[in-house]
Amino acid sequence: MLALPDLQDAFRDALLDGNAKRILREIENRRVGAAGALAIYRNHVRLSLTAALRTTFPVVCRLVDERFFAFAAHAYIQAQPPSAPCLAEYGVSFPDFLAGFAPCRSLPYIADVARLEWALNLAQIAPHAPTLDRAALAALPAEALPRVVFTFSPSVRLLASSYAVDRIWFANQEPVQAGVVELGGGARLQVYRAVDGAAFDTLEPAEFLFRQALQRGLTLGEAAEIAAAADPMFDLALDLRRMMQEGILSSFNPAQAKEMTP
Repeated sequence: MLALPDLQDAFRDALLDGNAKRILREIENRRVGAAGALAIYRNHVRLSLTAALRTTFPVVCRLVDERFFAFAAHAYIQAQPPSAPCLAEYGVSFPDFLAGFAPCRSLPYIADVARLEWALNLAQIAPHAPTLDRAALAALPAEALPRVVFTFSPSVRLLASSYAVDRIWFANQEPVQAGVVELGGGARLQVYRAVDGAAFDTLEPAEFLFRQALQRGLTLGEAAEIAAAADPMFDLALDLRRMMQEGILSSFNPAQAKEMTP
């Protein structure tokens, strides 16, 4: 008789990869049909996980069609089964899996489309956080501003791609747009939870670098220098105001801000 943890592992193996030998040995009386019952459970688990992935990655599914998506999902489920009970959290590694999945080699953009959809999923389920106290920020002396460090809302993700994943995503919303999407040109996106749900905006290169630097924990002064190096016309005040309007900043901390490097 297997101990409970081993029994649970054996049952999991039977459901996810079809290795039912250990669990079948533990089924009392070895009734006829035990293997068939396990097969039903196994199929149900596979279908449920595939449906969860399809819900999270609908554009990927539309791009490759239902049958190919089911094929890729089955391979992913076998290779990387869930490690947490919440289905909405399943699929974090699916974009990287697609990037290395040999049958997807002719679709080099598919992994980045999946990364966009995963970021939208995270934006939707991310915990809520307070918005930045603008009055407190405005009350800081001007000389302290360059050393301020910001905290972003948990819903915010910055995504850069060599492909026009924003145009691909929009072209595959209902109703699906007819025509050819130009894949080149790249995209720099900010994904976040807006008032009406998960959304994303396209950013200019300097805007993207500025927000990326802030999200990495650099000071306002350091992030502004990076943005200005990319675009001398970068308007720090304007972009900071936009970020406040978007509600993507949660807090700031001048006390722990590091000194700017000379």
